[in-house]
Amino acid sequence: MPDVPVPLLRLDLLQTLTLATVVFYAGVLLRQGRASPALVARAVDTASEQGWRRPLLAWLGVQARLAEQAGQTGEAARIRRRMDLVGPR
Repeated sequence: MPDVPVPLLRLDLLQTLTLATVVFYAGVLLRQGRASPALVARAVDTASEQGWRRPLLAWLGVQARLAEQAGQTGEAARIRRRMDLVGPR
């Protein structure tokens, strides 16, 4: 897969993309190690707003992992509680 252009890292540009494209590009950037916490939050919000339960659980898992890596244990616990509300992992 070709590299995603750096301007796609900006959230203002992501606002012009279709919802499915946002989640797709967020996944690409995550695999490349280039997904910021703000981008992950955007993927979580998009999946939640669209009612996409499985993608929401996956992105919440990513968000929880990032919070744990940043030493934000309270935030990680909050995200995991949200995952429990959404459904089984």
